[in-house]
Amino acid sequence: MSLAGLRSVSSEDSVSYETIETRDGKFALLTLKPTNSHHLFTKELIEKYSTRLQQAVNDKVKGLITTHDGEWFSGGFDYHSAPEEELVVEFRKLIAQFLDLQFPTAAYVSGFAYGAGFTLALLHDYLVLSNDNVSLRQDELANGHELPPHAAALVRDKFQLLASLELLVSTKYVTPPQFAPIAEYVKPYVGWTVDEVVEKLLRPLVDLDGSNYSGVRKILLFRVYQLVKLEPARG
Repeated sequence: MSLAGLRSVSSEDSVSYETIETRDGKFALLTLKPTNSHHLFTKELIEKYSTRLQQAVNDKVKGLITTHDGEWFSGGFDYHSAPEEELVVEFRKLIAQFLDLQFPTAAYVSGFAYGAGFTLALLHDYLVLSNDNVSLRQDELANGHELPPHAAALVRDKFQLLASLELLVSTKYVTPPQFAPIAEYVKPYVGWTVDEVVEKLLRPLVDLDGSNYSGVRKILLFRVYQLVKLEPARG
């Protein structure tokens, strides 16, 4: 399968929506391309991304990839756009919606993902990185902001305690070629193309029951799920 199967549905927006057509069904490709230079999350951008997730659900896609234009996946919250608490609440609702998705997901990052951008990338079932200009960091504490509980819980659900402390407290940069302290999590997929993500990660899972799949995700991300499960459904 090549990206000749890519069909543009909504491309003139801060989060474009396209589908990749295969013989097993279609896969959603969401591209973050906001106007601000670091792709910072405003309430409007969070809501737009949420709308795209619902569009993927309505289209009955078999999987979803989130990627980005330019150097930045996202630099985190735009703290000048709204009160910090409002941004955190909106993002928590987005996480609740994401956990409910009944198909596999992958973040494809070829640049920088910091703060809430790192959280969004990590929220996907798979994190696929290019092998050149990549940098990940949970930098909320370093920048003087409170670390949202769901962001800390997500890291702890995915990684051991020592790695979690390095990411959350030491605010360590994750960079090539070592990708420490999360090498085991990302190295199997470093340098993959979008085609390979679809063929090797998403398509093998198309026959799984969607409800059971999201149920397993909620078990694996139990701390996060406990924090966000009471949020009202979006869409």
